Amino acid sequence: MQISSHPMLFCSLGAIFPFPNRLLTVKSLAETLSNVSVICHLEGAVKLMIVESPTKAKKIGSLLGTGWRVEASMGHIVDLPTDQMAVEPQTYQLTYVASERGRSVISRLKPLVAEADAIFLATDPDREGEAISEHLKRFLRIERYQRVTFNEITETGIRAALAAPRPIDRRLVAAQEARRAADRLIGYRVSFPISTAAGQSLTAGRCQSPAVRLVVERQNEIDRFKVTDHFSALAEFDNGAWSAEWQTKAFLQGDDEYILDQSLAERAAACRSFEVIGASEKPVAKGPPAPFTTSALLQAAGATLGYPPALTQKIAQSLFEAGLITYHRTDNPNLSEDGMAAIAAYAEGQGWMLSEKKRRWPLPEGAQEAHEAIRPTHIEDRDAGEDDKQQALYRLIWQRAVASQLTDAVYQTVTLDLGAGAGAERFSFRARSAELVRQGWKVVAADEKSDDDDDDEATNGRVPLLQPGTSVTATGGKILRKATKPPRRYTETSLIRKLEL
Repeated sequence: MQISSHPMLFCSLGAIFPFPNRLLTVKSLAETLSNVSVICHLEGAVKLMIVESPTKAKKIGSLLGTGWRVEASMGHIVDLPTDQMAVEPQTYQLTYVASERGRSVISRLKPLVAEADAIFLATDPDREGEAISEHLKRFLRIERYQRVTFNEITETGIRAALAAPRPIDRRLVAAQEARRAADRLIGYRVSFPISTAAGQSLTAGRCQSPAVRLVVERQNEIDRFKVTDHFSALAEFDNGAWSAEWQTKAFLQGDDEYILDQSLAERAAACRSFEVIGASEKPVAKGPPAPFTTSALLQAAGATLGYPPALTQKIAQSLFEAGLITYHRTDNPNLSEDGMAAIAAYAEGQGWMLSEKKRRWPLPEGAQEAHEAIRPTHIEDRDAGEDDKQQALYRLIWQRAVASQLTDAVYQTVTLDLGAGAGAERFSFRARSAELVRQGWKVVAADEKSDDDDDDEATNGRVPLLQPGTSVTATGGKILRKATKPPRRYTETSLIRKLEL
């Protein structure tokens, strides 16, 4: 039996499925009503949804259409006071006060709450969002509400959220408050003194304190570091078309790690007549990196685009609120089934080879699976964003998400072990090259940069496959002067990676 034409039933469902042209059967209606407490039954009911930002409110309002009012809380409406610890010693109960902006928001929302027949608290789907919903409920004195969360601001995402309302999750609220209390207990008493000493506003807490320790320990390592000058040698063939590097292990004694004898390196570099001792050729498959978690996105955007973490988070928030990407605060490196299916359908349409099996990555220890990895909400949109910075970050997310489900890239590798004699000494050299023979996931994404990448990384060129026993003559040789390097100072993104460990 089709019921879409029944005005009373359709009006009731409008609180949950505010989208036209959705035909429901009696069975699907019963399933829906079993999970949803329908608050408004009358035509013209006022439905109020509270989200965090005006941008998100505008986007969601355009999707919900008439009969809905979508308002923004502007983030947190309350905070801990600045003139006291505000954490009870025995119970760890927090004392909240409304901020100046929060008081304005409360004044604006109170009459709207009083007029609403149904109230939906739709703040972000994380600990902070859960706490904001709890504070909205408490300070606006909302008695009847429905908590809904979106992992993506699309018609599909909103429809799914409205079909599965729930109470506020007290465990998530408690988790947020525990983190907030930890910040106060660890940092409150020292934040003011360090701000005074530094001449600028600084804070200490559960993240800043270990981060400072890591930075200080790394600086101590740098200060203690002693540079070691050492040597190697390179033999060049076919006028520099390919090369082989001296394997120094046979000349190292005891715990030595480097060749310190320059004359020995010079003798190695002077070798010209070589014999192929060993040769191998084999394909090597390289899989794609996982889709972005929050931390991975911050690191990749820093290394590839030069964005500081704060800027990356701001841009990602804008992309999420515009409905362009899924929720960007996640530690899950895996995509949802819907996300993988959308990528598979798009890739097949482009003629790109998919991985034989859906790719999944192990979760980091302690990671949550509540939110999938970051991906575009509409995979067919290869470019999106309001400005150059948004577009660059969106492309990075798009490439990583799509690449994650494509087949491996395959390289054909050639390795040659060469031997040469200089009087009584015998020198071993090795040449290795890798040629991309199947693009796989690299059809959409190149290898991303890392803070740890060395700009002077050597390459052996295109090494030919020669049979063992073949004689080959070097057309040149040179000594390689090297020096050990101290540990690098942390960048913002490399510090984030270290804090994850």
